[in-house]
Amino acid sequence: MRLAILAVSCFFLLVLSPASAFSQELEASEGLLPHLLPPESVRAADTPNDRGGSITLNWDISPDDSEIDSYEVLRSATADGEYSVVGSVSKGTIRFVDTGVSDRESYFYRVRAVAGDRYAESGPTDGVRSSPQWFNRNRLNILIALILFSGFVLWFIYNAKIGKELFIRKISGLDAVEDAIGRATEMGRSVLYIPGIMDMDNIQTIASMIILGRVAKKTAEYDVTIHVPVSKSMVMPP
Repeated sequence: MRLAILAVSCFFLLVLSPASAFSQELEASEGLLPHLLPPESVRAADTPNDRGGSITLNWDISPDDSEIDSYEVLRSATADGEYSVVGSVSKGTIRFVDTGVSDRESYFYRVRAVAGDRYAESGPTDGVRSSPQWFNRNRLNILIALILFSGFVLWFIYNAKIGKELFIRKISGLDAVEDAIGRATEMGRSVLYIPGIMDMDNIQTIASMIILGRVAKKTAEYDVTIHVPVSKSMVMPP
């Protein structure tokens, strides 16, 4: 009887133990790691305050975050369909923004904790769609500044319409230009005005041409010749 029990025990040791070891190697080769836990509470939602075309994922890190290398984000058009990797983030990260989606199309996501050639994968999220928002709350300060500026403009326009005298600070340089034209008239000399050497796409040249219009008007009133040398054909006055 004892010999029979001993023979059965040896059979189990010789036959089942290699099979169990082979099963563990097979699981490891397939990427299954029983002691590695996936990230928890994976959530997917439309990215707020954007122009559409993006979905934001958030999750709680894996309890084995210190042992993993990275998190991979997988996406599919159906919950039980084939998932493909759309991005990865380093361990300790709990957020990912997928910018490769189309608006108003449903997507499902999984997040995979990767450690070498092994991984642990979360369950699929609910279907989520991206869509553009009409108002970006992150730029609320710009809206407030625009409202205040528009209010000041409308206030000045209203005061000008009712005949209220508005204070406009004079530019002393323009008064000096008029004095110079007057002296040239008294001396019987012509006026030389140089608008600069830049082209019309330069803001300084544009400002100079505006001043030239005022100077030309004054020289016409005083019947004085004006010379305007230019280096660019587009700057040549008509």
